[in-house]
Amino acid sequence: MKVDTYNRSVPWKGFRRKLSRLLKDAIRLSEKKNQVNPACFLRLKKRLYCRLEQFFTPPSQDKDVQRFRKNLYPSSTNDAIPDLIAVPIHALRFAYATLR
Repeated sequence: MKVDTYNRSVPWKGFRRKLSRLLKDAIRLSEKKNQVNPACFLRLKKRLYCRLEQFFTPPSQDKDVQRFRKNLYPSSTNDAIPDLIAVPIHALRFAYATLR
């Protein structure tokens, strides 16, 4: 079931928008990997990782936001910035299915 059908809260809409942008930017960056020089790619990757860290830090009272964060954040890296590669594929499929 899509969350948007029953949750129209402001925190959920903001979280959904940020998650959608983050996933799209990660896909765009992976497509650009061979087209830009390595130094530029590392800079863009570092910026994406900073955004990813900020994405997981603020607490939310919305239950759907909490559930998504729990499913997306790899439990093995709780003290470190999560690696995009470490995010389970099923979690990305879950996010994609809910956001489309």
